[in-house]
Amino acid sequence: MSLSVQQRALRQAVHERMANAPQWGWILADCLGRMNRGEWCPEFVDAVLQKWERFDYDLYDAYCFVQVRTWVGTGALLCSRVPIGADPLPDQDRTGNNRILSQLGPPFAAQFGGGAADCDGYLQWDKPLELVTNLDDGSRKCQVVPPRSVPLEVGLTEGATTYWHLAQSRGLARWAYGSKDLYLFCVVEPAQGGAGGRIGT
Repeated sequence: MSLSVQQRALRQAVHERMANAPQWGWILADCLGRMNRGEWCPEFVDAVLQKWERFDYDLYDAYCFVQVRTWVGTGALLCSRVPIGADPLPDQDRTGNNRILSQLGPPFAAQFGGGAADCDGYLQWDKPLELVTNLDDGSRKCQVVPPRSVPLEVGLTEGATTYWHLAQSRGLARWAYGSKDLYLFCVVEPAQGGAGGRIGT
């Protein structure tokens, strides 16, 4: 199977990181093992990336996951759930997915298109939105995000796709198979230190 532009760019970034900092090999191997053993919250893993089979995870998936988890844990990336009350339907059922998305309450509105576009659709809000994220140090970060729209990805998705949206659009709404919530990610500040580095690097 041919790789997307995002997947090729991600692989190059991982190879460069591991060549310049060999400890990344240990970080990714540990994260990959924990992903395959189901030690991370399954819903959060699926929000970052979702594949047909859990044991299809690879080092590139682990890189995306450890980056996103670090950004959320340090407050550089806000992550909040938006209840929607139903699992997504197959991509082919645009009418059904849009019907479910139409049930989102104010200030949200969403549109699902599916297909081969850069994203499956968009989630937008028309009023300032307060997002609350639990940080790794046990505290909570609350921040108001102004009205905007972010790409929407529904069902299965690659870690490279999530990484690319966060770098390019500074946000993402994820509606994974088996989830009755949207996960809303919003970049609010550059990530500092740790495994995460800067968002988009």
